[in-house]
Amino acid sequence: MDKGAHFHRCDFQVHTPRDINWRGERPQTVEERKAYAKEFITACRTKGLHAVAITDHHDFGFFPYLREASHAETDETGMLFTEAERIKVFPGLELTLPVPCQALLLLDEDFEVHLLSSVLSRLGIAYNAAEEPVHLPTQRLDHLLTLDHVVKLLGEFEPTKGRFILLPNVGDGSDSVMREKFVAIYRNMSCVGGYTDKKQVEALKRGTLAKLDGHNLEFDFKAVGVFPTSDNRQRDFALLGAFSAWVKWSEPTAEALRQACLARKTRILHSPPQAPNVAIGRIEISNSRFLGPLSLEFNDQFNCLIGGRGTGKSTVLEYVRWALCDQAVLPGTTQEENGFFSKRLKLVENTLQPYEASVTVEVLKNGVRHVVRRKSHPHELLLKIGDQAMEPTTEGEIVSLLPIQGYSQKQLSGVGVRRSELLRFVESAGTSEQLANLENEARDVANDVRRAFQDVEEKRDSLTKSTHLQLNLSSLRQQAVALKQSLVGLTEDDQAVLKAHEAILAGQTAFRQWETDQQNALAAVQRSQRDLAALPSRLAPSANVAENDLILRAQTEAAKVFHGIRAHLDTAASALGPTSPEWEEFRELNAQWAAKCREHETKHREVQGRLSAQQQTLDEIKDVEQKISALESQLHEASLAAEGLTASEAAYTEKRREWEDKFSGRADILTERCELLTMRSDSWIRATLRRGVMGKRLEEQMSSQLQGSRIRDLGDKIMRLADSISNAPSPMVYWQEVLAELDSLSRSDKNVDSTPECPHLDSAGFNAGDQLKIAERISRQAWLEMSLIELEDQPVFEYRQREAEYIPFSEASAGQQATALLRVLLNQEGPPLLIDQPEDDLDNEVIHEIAELIGAAKQRRQLIFTSHNANLVVNGDADLVVAFGYRVAGEQSLGEVKAEGAIDQKAVRERITAVMEGGEKAFYLRKDKYGF
Repeated sequence: MDKGAHFHRCDFQVHTPRDINWRGERPQTVEERKAYAKEFITACRTKGLHAVAITDHHDFGFFPYLREASHAETDETGMLFTEAERIKVFPGLELTLPVPCQALLLLDEDFEVHLLSSVLSRLGIAYNAAEEPVHLPTQRLDHLLTLDHVVKLLGEFEPTKGRFILLPNVGDGSDSVMREKFVAIYRNMSCVGGYTDKKQVEALKRGTLAKLDGHNLEFDFKAVGVFPTSDNRQRDFALLGAFSAWVKWSEPTAEALRQACLARKTRILHSPPQAPNVAIGRIEISNSRFLGPLSLEFNDQFNCLIGGRGTGKSTVLEYVRWALCDQAVLPGTTQEENGFFSKRLKLVENTLQPYEASVTVEVLKNGVRHVVRRKSHPHELLLKIGDQAMEPTTEGEIVSLLPIQGYSQKQLSGVGVRRSELLRFVESAGTSEQLANLENEARDVANDVRRAFQDVEEKRDSLTKSTHLQLNLSSLRQQAVALKQSLVGLTEDDQAVLKAHEAILAGQTAFRQWETDQQNALAAVQRSQRDLAALPSRLAPSANVAENDLILRAQTEAAKVFHGIRAHLDTAASALGPTSPEWEEFRELNAQWAAKCREHETKHREVQGRLSAQQQTLDEIKDVEQKISALESQLHEASLAAEGLTASEAAYTEKRREWEDKFSGRADILTERCELLTMRSDSWIRATLRRGVMGKRLEEQMSSQLQGSRIRDLGDKIMRLADSISNAPSPMVYWQEVLAELDSLSRSDKNVDSTPECPHLDSAGFNAGDQLKIAERISRQAWLEMSLIELEDQPVFEYRQREAEYIPFSEASAGQQATALLRVLLNQEGPPLLIDQPEDDLDNEVIHEIAELIGAAKQRRQLIFTSHNANLVVNGDADLVVAFGYRVAGEQSLGEVKAEGAIDQKAVRERITAVMEGGEKAFYLRKDKYGF
């Protein structure tokens, strides 16, 4: 686990059997008390409590037993719970003060037991021996005049200095400091928190809630953190944990509770906390030039890396982005757009490659641990999911599975002037899976379009071939008739034989075609048998699925259906076999026809023998008849291939419409995200989507296809065409019309010096000669690939200068742009957000506002920032602070982590003060100069 702050469910008012008002038997012997304490700790764990405070009235007598039980608790295997898992038991007192109000005094969880009696003495509280079954009767502590009197006494007492917190009762009851006559006491008290007795905070009166939230003028707009407590004093633990709070700390100390009160909105929750479902858990650097080996665990909420310039904090962020393949070089982007990525590669080349180092990043996604390891040299990218083995993977797979959103120094303020950054920003307004799934579906449909297009083209070619064959057949048949009529000396019987010869040949062709049909049908059935052999699909190896009776029944039914289908296919294959009984009649007819053909052939040879003097004409007739027979076979095949052209064209049209719908759906999603983005920026940004822009990829494809066509000013004409598409009322419709013109050119007869009408190409400057050259250059396949390049959708951002008045986003200042964009990033859910020194892009006046947004944002998404600004770290309430520094003072050659934890730790506060405030003296000097 990281060393930062985490939530713990706490009940900070629990009484022991020494309480005067205890309900139930009182353990009195040492053994009985130890047994009770063990049972109490078990009850805490059963009820889901992580920490309790033992707060008997003016008494610590029973506390040592409970602390001992906490440290001695074991799990079901007999092993002691780790320090992180152990139930925390704070020593405390319930004080009855003359204010009059009740108050809880809580000490550090590790406060020394032998010093507890000195606390009572310091407060002037009388107490009896811990061995007694009940503590002394509760007396009001009239000598402790005010809450701050108690604070002063303990704050000046060395054992308790900095190790206690005082929490007055802030409920609706008679023991509360919230009563109207105590306004001055509330306003002037130094207490930053309070507690309620057996009451949830939301159940308090509306007026009380307003005061506690700092919304009441009379109470000086003073807000405090509130801890609901159970006030449990039942032997059966009936109320234990019934009223509790989730409190965030890194160490169980009174200072941690004070810090929680100061950041009450994010560190004290009255319902179970929500955490991001995706978080970077750890980075491990095997070695590096500046930082050396480094292993660092991240908090799942807000992490801040701090340190002087050049101490390595930004380097760690860049290593994370490199390992997770964030923002690789994209085709069609400019050198400036790729600059941040190029700098990252240079960093890897200079600091990791000399050591052949690797960076390992762990990501927890929906409870599943993913480990990515990227090696700098030799280059290798590996992924481990859950308990699976580490396997090679690709950058695309990492980006798809484990996306992050990262910005280098000054990158945020450059979003508005880079189209690719704008698109990335809009896409990030929702889940990446939605767009990724749509793009995957579009690629699949595009492949379907290609197959359907190929089918249509083949059928059209077959239809064209069929038309040509029919013309040739018509000519040959007429030639055959004319040649036969030119023969002389024929009897009527001879003429009948010659006339029947063409029909005999046609019959032979028909029988051959039917035999071919039989063979083709058998081959088709056998292919289907192979395709269906492994169906239905097997169940995934999951016990949860395999044990589900409904799933098993469904699998059985599916198996039955496929078994039946395979049986039908077996029957069909058997029926199509060359020796099957089904073809017996056909074979008999074929044999009869063969006999008839032999009889005819005998007569035909006799006729030819009698006409030997006209052998040349007979040879010509034979040649023509052979050609007719061959062409008839070809015509049959072509006609079969052309069958279903209308249906194929309809299927192709439907697939193209489906493909277009995918990208129309993508544009719809991006439009919705633009609207979300506008809302999340509090309308400082007005984001809209410009649909259907002819992007670089399409321009490059067209230029590539027409390269070498010798069209003058080709680039300018393509640009004019792109402008016409982009500026059309409906760019998609206009583009489809352009595609239709290019389609007609690619189909046109290349031997004719004229082209179809192409008004859109005309208006772009492509004259008739250019169009002839286009017709020569663009093949059918090239046209298809061009048609499958979608028009691009461009986000358009505007910045609100004043109400209802917007300017182009690029005209806003860098600070205005970054502030508006950061509002969006912090107001939306998403993957981990990594920003290197966001304050570099922000105006100082808005940093405090951004710090407040961070509190809500870190419950929706993990944040990992580097910063030099104390407002972001302290007021933003960083859950983990990692302070970097130089290993050797005065030398800047090597860096290391100097401190790691949360602001409730003294060492971390000291590093924040030194790095961000210039030291304690500098801080107080500025305070004095400001006159605060």
